[in-house]
Amino acid sequence: MREWEESTVKGSIAAPAAGQGGMAMPPPGPPRAGHGRGVLVVGLVVVLLALGGGAYLFVRSRDHKSAPSNQVAAVRQAYLTWWNARVQAYLTLNPAPMKPYMTAAGYQQEEGRLAQQQATGNPFQLVATHSLNVFVYSVGNYASVDDLWADQSVALDPATHAPIGQPAGLTVEDSTTLKKVQGRWLVDDLGRFGVSQSVDGQVVSYAAVNAASPPDRSQLEMVENAFQKYQQIRDAAFLSLNPVPLPEIEGGAELTADQAHMERQIVADQPVKFVDQDSYRIAFQDPTSAWIYDTVGDQSETLSAKTRAPVGRAAFKVMRATYGLTKGSNGWVVDFFGGN
Repeated sequence: MREWEESTVKGSIAAPAAGQGGMAMPPPGPPRAGHGRGVLVVGLVVVLLALGGGAYLFVRSRDHKSAPSNQVAAVRQAYLTWWNARVQAYLTLNPAPMKPYMTAAGYQQEEGRLAQQQATGNPFQLVATHSLNVFVYSVGNYASVDDLWADQSVALDPATHAPIGQPAGLTVEDSTTLKKVQGRWLVDDLGRFGVSQSVDGQVVSYAAVNAASPPDRSQLEMVENAFQKYQQIRDAAFLSLNPVPLPEIEGGAELTADQAHMERQIVADQPVKFVDQDSYRIAFQDPTSAWIYDTVGDQSETLSAKTRAPVGRAAFKVMRATYGLTKGSNGWVVDFFGGN
C-alpha cells in the first residue's frame, strides 16, 4: 500500500520563516489529555524514502486500502497550486490569490498569518525546494501533505523589491491538511512540526535538522519496533482499562499523563478504542533520543463498559502528534507526547 507520494519541487514556493522579516507558524502546542495518541493497527506498511536520508516516512493504517494514484496526484497538484497562489499573495501582500484554493477555515488561518507580513510593509519572496509526502485517508475526503523543505525565502524592499538581509536558510517540516469539497481538494489547515535551528517562536524538528544525514538503518528499525509496541500495548491497556502494562512502554511525563488519563476512564467506566491512521517521520536527536512526527487521521471512540457501544459519535479529525523516545537499559520507551 502506498498512501504517499514524495517529490522534490524547486522554485518560488515556500513559507516565510520566523526571524527573517516574515510570518511564523505557531509551534506545536502542549500535550492534550484525552487524545488517543496511539493506533489500533492490524497491518503494518513501512515505506522508506530518502530526503537526503535524514528522516524516513512510515505509513500505518487499519483497514485502509491504498488510495488510487489519481487521488494522490490530485492532492499533490492542489497543494502545489495553492503554494503558487501563496507566492503571489506574499509578493503583493494580498491574500486574495489564495482564496480559491482554501476552505473558509484555512483561508482565515492563512489570512491571519499574512497580516503579520502586511504589518511590516515588506513584500516577501517565497523560495523553497520542497519534498512532499502525500497521504489520503480512508474516509476519502481528507488528505495530508508532510513537506520537508529547504527555505531560501527573503523579505523585499517595498519600493525596489531588492532583498532585505539574507535568505532564511532553514529546513522546515510542515504538515498541511486538505479537504475535498464538491470534488475539489482545498487547503483546510496548516501546521508546523518545527525547523532546523532554534528560532524565536518555533520549535526544532529533528527531521528538519537531519534532512541531509541518513540515520542508521538498524537504529531506525529499533525505534519503529518500539513505537509499534507502544501503540499495541497502550491500545490494549485502554481498551481493557488495565494500567499495569503501561510502564513497559512508557516513562517520564508520558507515563504520568497516561496513568492519570487511565484513572479518569476507570472512574467513568469507559474504555477507549483507539482508531488512527498515521503518516510519520522518525528522526534522531542523538544516539539515545529519537522523535516521531505524525500526522494522524483520528477516529478514536470512548465505549460503554457494559455494552461496548460507542459513547457518542466518533468524528474523524486530522491531528499532529510529536512523540519523544528515550533509549534506556530496557530499550526505547515513549516519554513525551505533544499534539497540535
